[in-house]
Amino acid sequence: MKILRLKNLYLISMTERKAKKIPFHEKVTVIKGENDTGKSSIIKSIYWCLGAEPAVISDRWKELSPTGVLEFSVDGEEYSVIRTGNLFGIFNAYGSLLLKTASVAEGITPFISRLLDFGLHLTNREGDPEIPPPAYCFLPFYIDQDQGWVAQWNSFQNLGQYSSWKKSIIPYHSGIKPNEFFIINAQLTQERQRKLEKESERRTINSAALRIKDRQKAISIDIDAESYKKAIADLLKELSALQGQRSILMAQLSDHHNQKAMLEEQMGIVRAALSEFDKDYKFIQGHDHDAISCPTCGAEYENSFFHRFSLIEDREACRQFLSKNSSNLEAISTKISKSNAKINHGNFRITKINSILDQKKKKLRLRDVIDAEAEKKAHQLMVAEIEGIERDLQKCNLRIARLQDDIKKYDDPDRKSNIQGFYHEKIIKFSRSLNLNLDFPPFIDYKIKETGNDRPRAMLAYFYAYLHTVREFTTSCFCPVVIDSPKQQDPDPNNTNATFNLIFSQMPDDTQLILGTVSLPDVTFEGHSITLSDKYSLLQEGEFEEVSSHINPRIDLLYS
Repeated sequence: MKILRLKNLYLISMTERKAKKIPFHEKVTVIKGENDTGKSSIIKSIYWCLGAEPAVISDRWKELSPTGVLEFSVDGEEYSVIRTGNLFGIFNAYGSLLLKTASVAEGITPFISRLLDFGLHLTNREGDPEIPPPAYCFLPFYIDQDQGWVAQWNSFQNLGQYSSWKKSIIPYHSGIKPNEFFIINAQLTQERQRKLEKESERRTINSAALRIKDRQKAISIDIDAESYKKAIADLLKELSALQGQRSILMAQLSDHHNQKAMLEEQMGIVRAALSEFDKDYKFIQGHDHDAISCPTCGAEYENSFFHRFSLIEDREACRQFLSKNSSNLEAISTKISKSNAKINHGNFRITKINSILDQKKKKLRLRDVIDAEAEKKAHQLMVAEIEGIERDLQKCNLRIARLQDDIKKYDDPDRKSNIQGFYHEKIIKFSRSLNLNLDFPPFIDYKIKETGNDRPRAMLAYFYAYLHTVREFTTSCFCPVVIDSPKQQDPDPNNTNATFNLIFSQMPDDTQLILGTVSLPDVTFEGHSITLSDKYSLLQEGEFEEVSSHINPRIDLLYS
């Protein structure tokens, strides 16, 4: 089991020139403050940095266009991730850039899955198995203040991109079905899809072969040339269309390459300018005089706050340009790849048609190309191809049978019963501690139905029972437990005290807890508290320089 630990979170707004550093204790970090002081913005930013979008992000926070840097460790090995807009960079403990990407699906998702041993596979809308985004990895560990108390498994956006995903996610994290089950199941899904494609190909070829055989019975060996002229005309028509399409695609490809070259040239110019601005800024920072001499020409220039601030603005404008156009460059590269694929596919078909015509396009003399045995030979080729498909299907069936045998080892009814029994004991125990007299069924995929003041406490009982089950049985990872605003409009102080006592006293072993709350009863815990007091001003001017100097080396690497 991989263990994720959070170290520090840095948030900075270049437009506001404000920043905030949030250190996380290895045991407990309580983030305390009234509404609108930024508790939830801190908590949501943890997941935002990791490519998981919380259910709700305020428009006010989005307007700041923050850059976030999250420092964390996995099994003691340290990493950091930086996110600015849709551009991500992941670094190791020595500051080396391990990954730069503007794509969660193709960049962040595979990296996080390998790092945390997250082997869940879900079937996408096209029927293909794939590892889902990081939100599905962090789901069991986070209760969002906006949607997490409304329903279970509801703290992130866009979870409905996979159908029936809860049927996989709940048994996966609980350990009922381990990593190996889903890896084999993904292979099984691919093999079944391959089998369906082969069967469809066999039906198509078999249907064509039967039509040829029927025509062979109806015609004599003296072939009517006119019957083939139409076939050749159709081939020429298709060839002409393919060549026209290829010309369009080549023009588009040329345009994409021109855009890419121009964008790369512009980004190179901006990187060079950014480097010069950084040098200028570092140079004037070392001089406190009102005037400063140019080291190259000796001319004197004013060293005022206005001029220094102008340098900073120019530098940040360069960075924003690079951030925006890194995504554009990646999108253009994707278009180039897709255009090349379409051109290659068209070229293959053009080559095949040309070989059929056998360079007789001008005269179209069918008796020079196709002899009286053409259909017989075509039928023989089709029969041979069907026989090859039959052999492939036999191999496919053998692989499916083997995978079905393998997957049974990881779909153990006794293990499932044991895990659900463990979960049921925990949820009954925790519900009693929360002053709930409820009879929860012994099913781990139970949907909370309680209403009113009982609902948040029932949700918490389920959340903690599931967490203990994950800690005991999962084959994947265990992440920090993050709870935002557990006091949900319950006026009874006994219920409030019971809620916080459960949160602190019943944490699973070796768990890191981050808790956001307006108030905190008199409870003891090992960790520290962060108190926020300024409404609508989580980021502070006084922290800008310190945070900026700490994260700038990684930003420079990201834009280089």
